[in-house]
Amino acid sequence: MTDVTDLGEETVIVRDDLSEYLGLQTYQARQALHVAIENIKVFDKKQLDYGSQNIAANPCPALGVAIRANDKIQRIMNLLWNRRGEAANEPLDDAWLDLANYGLIGYLVSNDQWLEPEVVSE
Repeated sequence: MTDVTDLGEETVIVRDDLSEYLGLQTYQARQALHVAIENIKVFDKKQLDYGSQNIAANPCPALGVAIRANDKIQRIMNLLWNRRGEAANEPLDDAWLDLANYGLIGYLVSNDQWLEPEVVSE
């Protein structure tokens, strides 16, 4: 796995505290939490570049997300079967992390949580 950028000791303390707060008992869950925290920072940065309309403007947003997720799955399968995990451009780990984020986006879209609620002025 690619090493993700850490903000130093403070991030480790927060991650460990959160892991304890959540009662995570397995090594795998604690590792997944670490990766999820780092990946959500990537998610946030990409959203600043893309904006929410890249998903919301699609006539069928959930289908658009599913197609993008399938593109990542096809990329992963191609890299694993045909290239033995060696990518010419985007590393395999990046494709896995993008797929996780597409899962989150799909969930948010399907549960009407993708767009911020409109603020009504009085």
